[in-house]
Amino acid sequence: MQKNKRSLLMALGGYAIIQLLSGCSSTVIDEGVSQSVTTPSNDATEIIKNDSLAVDVQKCIGCGKCARLASSNFALNSTTHKAEVISQEIISQTSITKAVNGCPTHAITQ
Repeated sequence: MQKNKRSLLMALGGYAIIQLLSGCSSTVIDEGVSQSVTTPSNDATEIIKNDSLAVDVQKCIGCGKCARLASSNFALNSTTHKAEVISQEIISQTSITKAVNGCPTHAITQ
């Protein structure tokens, strides 16, 4: 039992370290804001997609950089702690470009 607690704490600590190293902060939304679509592939990659903006949740580490750079288009899901597209209405293409290029795992596509 003690080993399981230690493993869990180490995993959570690793998640926090990844977020800190990638300059992350959390903007969180409730679940169900965007549409989830599973695409057929060899590795069964799930992509959260609304029209042209998309987040590959298999690549997303939940750092929140996209939500900070383009908060009208991206937010973190409070349950999955992964980025989601919350709007396709692009107010600033510059913000979207910064979010796409700034994603440390290249999980965002346009």
